[in-house]
Amino acid sequence: MTDFGSFQDGIYAEGLLAKHRRFPYTFVDLEERARQVLDHATFDYVRGGAGDETTQDVNVTELRRYGFVPRMLRDRSVRDMSTTFLGAELEAPVVLCPVGVNGLVHEGGDLAVARAASALGVAAMYSTLSEAPLEEVAEARGDSFAAFQLYPTKDDRLTDNLVRRADKAGFDALTITLDTGSLGWRPRPA
Repeated sequence: MTDFGSFQDGIYAEGLLAKHRRFPYTFVDLEERARQVLDHATFDYVRGGAGDETTQDVNVTELRRYGFVPRMLRDRSVRDMSTTFLGAELEAPVVLCPVGVNGLVHEGGDLAVARAASALGVAAMYSTLSEAPLEEVAEARGDSFAAFQLYPTKDDRLTDNLVRRADKAGFDALTITLDTGSLGWRPRPA
């Protein structure tokens, strides 16, 4: 079992030794770091959203409003964040979401995400638009829970082929994304 609750202990210990992590801690700082290392068009595509990005902004606002509710006055000597999801035992209630452009951001990005999900024992969803073939992604994810995110196409044979390949590769679930009948207007300048 991965002890996610103790992850911060290593960060604190390094801080006492005046060692600082390579990557930022906050989303704002992480976004700024991405802006520095990605080319402009890639950054805008990944960071941007459709239209005036209202839906994207509302989603972030709502997540911040909801937040996490700590449990007080309980024994925390043993932290167990495990849960069950669609019949699978997970180390934590976390699902890595699909990003179809991982390959633009990081060479081998989809395979790296699959290996990370496997190492951490968390679930992940992998995009039809992954840079790596879905069979390689399935192999890299090991025994971790994996869902294949299908973008149905106008070509029923192609869609059927993708579903059969995902099933044969051993994906645990199929999710279907229906909001891409046409691409959203993304007005950020490239």
